[in-house]
Amino acid sequence: MTLDTALLGWWGLVSLVATPVTLVLNSIALVKLLRTPVAPAVPVFPVSWAQPASPTV
Repeated sequence: MTLDTALLGWWGLVSLVATPVTLVLNSIALVKLLRTPVAPAVPVFPVSWAQPASPTV
């Protein structure tokens, strides 16, 4: 969407001010997103409470 805004966002008087602001804010958000650490993988199974109960005889 940032590319669309950069190419097509200049079609109005308000857009002449809003487009550069939007592009800067989008760029800042992208840099923050790329700097976030990758979440560690969380094993889904086996989960202790999901184990079947031992049969009582």
